[in-house]
Amino acid sequence: MKKRLLALTVIALLLACNKEKEFNELTFENAQTVAADLNKNVLLVHNSKLNNSNDSGGMEYNEETGIIVITKESAKEAGYEFAPSQILTIDLDTTAILRSILSIDTVGTDLYLETTQANMEDVFREADFELVSDFDDNISLEKSASTKDIQRTLQSGKQIKPARIIYNTEQGTFVQSVFQEEKLKNASSVFGESSKSIKFEYPLGGKVLYETGSNNTYASLSIVDGKVNLATEFVLATSIRWARLKKFRFEVKPSASVNAKVLLHTEAKYSKSGTKTIKNKVYSRTFIYYLGGVVLSVKIDCDICAGYQFDTHGFADVTSGFYGGMSADLGARWVSGKGWEAIRSFSHYEGFYPMAYNASADANLRVEVYPKATAYIYGINGISLDVVPYIKNSLTVNSDNGQQSYKASIHYGLDTRISARIKVLGKNLASYSSGNIQILSPKKLWSN
Repeated sequence: MKKRLLALTVIALLLACNKEKEFNELTFENAQTVAADLNKNVLLVHNSKLNNSNDSGGMEYNEETGIIVITKESAKEAGYEFAPSQILTIDLDTTAILRSILSIDTVGTDLYLETTQANMEDVFREADFELVSDFDDNISLEKSASTKDIQRTLQSGKQIKPARIIYNTEQGTFVQSVFQEEKLKNASSVFGESSKSIKFEYPLGGKVLYETGSNNTYASLSIVDGKVNLATEFVLATSIRWARLKKFRFEVKPSASVNAKVLLHTEAKYSKSGTKTIKNKVYSRTFIYYLGGVVLSVKIDCDICAGYQFDTHGFADVTSGFYGGMSADLGARWVSGKGWEAIRSFSHYEGFYPMAYNASADANLRVEVYPKATAYIYGINGISLDVVPYIKNSLTVNSDNGQQSYKASIHYGLDTRISARIKVLGKNLASYSSGNIQILSPKKLWSN
């Protein structure tokens, strides 16, 4: 009996070792050509392989209802067989979607796939990768290249480089791609070297943050001059074990500068606070990745935003401003069993424009102008990162025997805000909001 128990124990240990060996062989450290192990019901669908006559070139996808329509003939010619409970990662060329099939109906010559949003745990059994924004313009591949060849070419250790970047601009949509067939639409010819990173400059002059009233009740706050510069790269790292998300990290390393000169004018006692988006999607790019037989997309949108708070007790005309720059390591990480934590490390510089004022009453002003970056995975949910420099102006008016004297000061501070709503990564991944994280407490730059 003891011998039998010993034999069973040895067998169990051997099976466990084989399981551990299988687990280890699937990690980047031990297998440079294997980025991920998929669940068995995952299917990669290329829209370009579906020959259909509709405008989307291969399928119709209704984002509101989740219905996907594909002709039976085009599905057969492309070699796609669909079934309920299947997980679809769909390459739409300019983006990607991740869906789970609930049911399939046949209407005439069309297949109607009723789908719902899937998550990364539905796709991967094991995975350990980092998606990076660094595009290699020297890589050239045939569109017909195998998934394995694409991954081998774009992978370096844990890092996966994008196969395609879609530039959504006011001038149109442009594509930067490693595939030879898409080189004619290469964005480098339009954007030059700046196309290789998240980089932009935006002028701020003439932007009105707040305006109301008329005659004796008029109040306005505007940016009379300035600009925002931002250049950064990002890393999105994911670790999944036995179809459960274990670790996640989204990190950007921005180099940013903000230069803003503001004018506050009030004709009467007034108090107001608020926020405003100065420019929506000043930068918008979608990064497409291939690994382990699936397609992933990460969309980065950058907005220019402002916040303000002012309080005046009568007539006031105040001009002031600030300039500041920073290099940062900013983001958020999540670890199973531990939850969220912020990633933040800054180096910075700051300066100010001297305050000019003409007032008959006290005035206080706080203005923040900042870039806001939001990442969308598979086009949904988001991770938002704000880098928020701000200035606080204080003006006190004293009247003594008909003579006025003024006491004024300028303070500068730096905050960051991080938030995440990314259930697409895992069903148990809670939302996160850091609130204001103080990087630099208000620092007096000037007083009279």
